[in-house]
Amino acid sequence: MRRPLDGRGLRSPQECPNHVWCFDCVAEENSLVLGFGEHRVEISAIGLVFSQPRSLLGDAVRARFGAEFPIRSDFLDTIGGGNLSLQVHPLTEYIQARFGMKYTQDESYHLLDAEPGATVYLGLKDNISPMEMIDDLYRAQECGGDFPAEKYVNRWPAKKHDHFLIPAGTIHCSGAGSMVLEISATPYSFTVKLWNWGRLGLDRRSQTAAHPHRARRSQHPMGPGHRMGGSGANQRVRINDCRRRLAGRTHRPP
Repeated sequence: MRRPLDGRGLRSPQECPNHVWCFDCVAEENSLVLGFGEHRVEISAIGLVFSQPRSLLGDAVRARFGAEFPIRSDFLDTIGGGNLSLQVHPLTEYIQARFGMKYTQDESYHLLDAEPGATVYLGLKDNISPMEMIDDLYRAQECGGDFPAEKYVNRWPAKKHDHFLIPAGTIHCSGAGSMVLEISATPYSFTVKLWNWGRLGLDRRSQTAAHPHRARRSQHPMGPGHRMGGSGANQRVRINDCRRRLAGRTHRPP
C-alpha cells in the first residue's frame, strides 16, 4: 500500500494508483522458487544463505559477516511525495553490545533522479545542543506541534547522480522529490525513526520514536568524539506536564 511519503517514480499509468512496485535484495524478504519437473516449491531466500554461506559469500565475506547476506539495494521514491522519516542507525560497538549483531548499517544514497529543489538531510549541525534536540523530539510527540529539523540537521541540495555516504550513527533522510538508489548493509531492523514530519500514526499521534536507545545512536558525522547525548543521554525524558515543557522548562527523571 502506498504511504503518504511514497512517490510516483516507480509507478506506471497502467498500475493501481495506490501502489508502488520495487525490489530489494534483503534475503529475509525474498523467495527462491525451486522447480522439480512440473512442481514448484517456494522457500525463503535466507535458507540459501544459511545452507551455502561459503559458496554464496566467499571466505572473506563469511569471516566478516557470518551466515548473513550483508548488502542490499532498494529504491526510495519520493517524487511527488514527502520526506522520508528522519532516522539513524547504531554504531558497530553499540549494536554488538546491545543486540548481538556483528555489523551495523552503513549506507549510501545515489540520486537516480531529482526534481528541482530536492534535498538530503544528513548529519548534525555544528554547535547544537544534542539534549535540546532530544527534548524537542519528545515535545513534538508528547505535546503535539512540529520538530524544527533544520535547526539541528544539515539540509543539502541534491541533484541527479549525486552520491551521499551515510556512516552509521549519522542522522539522515531523503527529502521529497527524488528517486534514490540506497545501497547499504542489511541489519535494517535496528533503525531508529526520529521524526516523521508530523504524519500521524493509527493512534493519531505524531510518529516520532520514543525510544531509550535514540540518544545513544546519533553522532556528528565527523566521528565518535561528537556523539550525541553523552553520559546518561539514553534515559527517556518523561513528560509530566506538556504546558510546562512547551514553556521551555524541562523535567527529567533523576
